[in-house]
Amino acid sequence: MSKEKKPTPKPKTRKPTLKEMGVPTLNEMVDMEFSIPDVMIGTVGSDIDDYEKWIEKLQKRAGKHFFKQGELVTKSNDNIDTLLIYLDKYPELFAEEYDEINRDMVKWSLNESIKKHRELIDKIQEIEKKLGLSIHHEW
Repeated sequence: MSKEKKPTPKPKTRKPTLKEMGVPTLNEMVDMEFSIPDVMIGTVGSDIDDYEKWIEKLQKRAGKHFFKQGELVTKSNDNIDTLLIYLDKYPELFAEEYDEINRDMVKWSLNESIKKHRELIDKIQEIEKKLGLSIHHEW
């Protein structure tokens, strides 16, 4: 029997994660978009017109985000209505398809969404009170 050398396997190289590569997350990019002005006041070449343009862009972007949030909430509400009908009509099918871990994950993700929505509502109410804005309905 000859002893042949077995080829040594190449060590597996792990791809670095986006965070390790220094790529910002979506939340970090959105935060930067709203936090870092395109123009800095006090630097060479900037003036009040540039700052006003930045404010307009910022308001426009925020408006788009609020509009998108409204669209997503509408779609989500429609989806929830559909799921409620399904759960009412076919609880056995739901029980067959979803084990306790899946059910926990669904409940957890819904609960996290509720927390985020509550945080957004609280922030809007805080701004209304702080700035003395008129309030149509208290939630």
